[in-house]
Amino acid sequence: MVDKNSIFGGMITTQGAAKKTNCDALGIPWEPRYMLIGDANGTDPVPSPSQTKLVNQVYRAQINQLRVSPTDANVLIAEVVLPPDVGGWWVRELALEDKDGVFSAVANAPPSYKPVLAQGSGRNQVVRMHIITNGTSNIQLKIDPAVVLATRQYVDEAVNGLLPANKPAGTYTKVTVNDRGVFVSGSNPTTLAGYGITDTYTKDQITAMIAQASALPVGSMIGFPVDKVAPGFLELDGSVKSVATYPDLATFLGGAFNKGDEGAGNFRLPESRGEFLRGWDHGRGVDAGRVIGSAQAQSMQKHDHAMWSGGTYGSVSASGGGSASPWVSGAASDMRTGVTGSDETRPRNLAVMWCIKAWNAPINQGNIDVAALASEVEKTRNLSIQGAYRGILISATGAGSLISARVDQVIVKDGAGVARRISGLSSAINLATVGANGLDSGVLAASSFYSLWAINGAAQAFIAALCPVLTGATTAGSAVVTGLPSTASLRVGMQLSSSAFPAGSFVQSIESPSQINVSALALTTTAAASLRFVYEPVLPAGYTSKARVGMLLTAPNGVPFAYTQIDNLLLFDPTAATNTLNYPMAVSGAASTPVSVSLANLVPPTARKVSLVAGCTGGYVGFAPEGAFASTPGTGYLSPAQLNGFPFAGGYNASGPVPTAQGEFILRRMSFLFCATAATAVAQVMGWEDGL
Repeated sequence: MVDKNSIFGGMITTQGAAKKTNCDALGIPWEPRYMLIGDANGTDPVPSPSQTKLVNQVYRAQINQLRVSPTDANVLIAEVVLPPDVGGWWVRELALEDKDGVFSAVANAPPSYKPVLAQGSGRNQVVRMHIITNGTSNIQLKIDPAVVLATRQYVDEAVNGLLPANKPAGTYTKVTVNDRGVFVSGSNPTTLAGYGITDTYTKDQITAMIAQASALPVGSMIGFPVDKVAPGFLELDGSVKSVATYPDLATFLGGAFNKGDEGAGNFRLPESRGEFLRGWDHGRGVDAGRVIGSAQAQSMQKHDHAMWSGGTYGSVSASGGGSASPWVSGAASDMRTGVTGSDETRPRNLAVMWCIKAWNAPINQGNIDVAALASEVEKTRNLSIQGAYRGILISATGAGSLISARVDQVIVKDGAGVARRISGLSSAINLATVGANGLDSGVLAASSFYSLWAINGAAQAFIAALCPVLTGATTAGSAVVTGLPSTASLRVGMQLSSSAFPAGSFVQSIESPSQINVSALALTTTAAASLRFVYEPVLPAGYTSKARVGMLLTAPNGVPFAYTQIDNLLLFDPTAATNTLNYPMAVSGAASTPVSVSLANLVPPTARKVSLVAGCTGGYVGFAPEGAFASTPGTGYLSPAQLNGFPFAGGYNASGPVPTAQGEFILRRMSFLFCATAATAVAQVMGWEDGL
């Protein structure tokens, strides 16, 4: 029963304190976003830091104001306004929830009944919550103004004195505002100078520059002395061109050189290759009768050769003067000179490439298909590799569901394959929540792999997706997997891992709701083989693009092992008082002959290398990649098959300190060979190299 001895107040919850501490450590703001209201089922609640929910929640709304108390810097005041149409319950308990859904603060309140209009009484009711915290410097409020209500006092204080009166109504292209962003005056300049822009050219200057740039008009002919066509020119080779591509040149030439076979929307260039150019007579009378642009065959000016002969040898005199004594054959009535000269009559000359000005460079006056240009740009963007990255740093403490992640740059793609680069992505990921910077769905599962993705849309964030294990039947030497429970979430190219297939396998094709083909042949015949698939995440609303940036493994207690990922290298971090006291165990005990040890539950499908460590007391222990190593008979000593060499990694000590073998190798199978002579022998996974 509430009486004069009742105490009311609030505090940060254990979950809220942990979240705020993590935000402080990462240097990111903590953002309380919602207020929860409850009636405590009619009881008088006593708030506790260990609470994770209200006794009986009746209402949830976005906070409209969050501020530090003016009298105490460690007291946070949250406020929400209840409109007249909300109510019908008692207000006895309050709570704050941050943007990630963490139950962050809790308080009790003097019982107050909130009526609704249907009861004949309605009012706007302000609910304020005072929370004691150890500091308010890193707390931030972000609100959606469309869904919150402000108190009249707040509005009066905010508006009073800010809006100047008696301003002329109208539309202005240039305005002046005061230091609060309020309109003071407006004008409509008609010149750049009126806008204060001085580092530009005037209209007359620009007109003059355009005229200079276009001094050589379309249709001009130029002879270039090299086999190159300058910008704005076309070679005069008699070819057919498009009117739409060269509209100015088409207008200039018209159909003067068309032959009738150019087709609609085309025109033909004149042919000038191998030709001398001659000025058109144009009425002068020197080369009369010519049509401009017409060709003229070769010719020599009219002349004759007078010849007299008195015998076998004769002399020749030309009408132009001079004489010679050529060889003459035949009778005097049939005398001919010998043939000399070339196939044409020509002067000395220089070979050039005749070209015509087709447009005013650098501006092509043709019509540009903007849609086609945009399509070509998108094609070049799609050449970017999804997941290409620079600077990845991800870590987990092994003591909870929070992960710290940072990616300097990464290429993400949407469903249409359009690539985008995002930069400076940094966030705390809470795997106990669903949505951006959490899981894509469900709850965190124990001893499971999760793929971690950078996502982009209205904002940038991370998201984690479970890599589920499906059961199917395999046949050695066949790529077919049958009997899968469903293939609805699979896609071609999706990575998978199984002891039944080589490492690096992926879905080659999807044949039916229960059958797929894998990119490699099965190693074993298994009626119920376990296959782990790297599912893509279900993106939250507003997010469209993604790229995988890592993988993580949860421990048997249901939270991630302690680990650090730098770029594509991940190493577990054995730490006291966490779920990672040692490296995850792959195998233990004696094995005098090599045994195959599966890595399917300790290394993700995306791994390309694995790092192992092995040790024992008083004996030998060693490991090697599967398939190329054997043991020396009777010794348990692992060595390359058919070679008298050292094991891939191993150690021996008859007694005393624990011998240790450490090494890494490329994964060809999701397993390795293990040998040991001592029952104390173990092999553990230190980490892996991801195929990002």
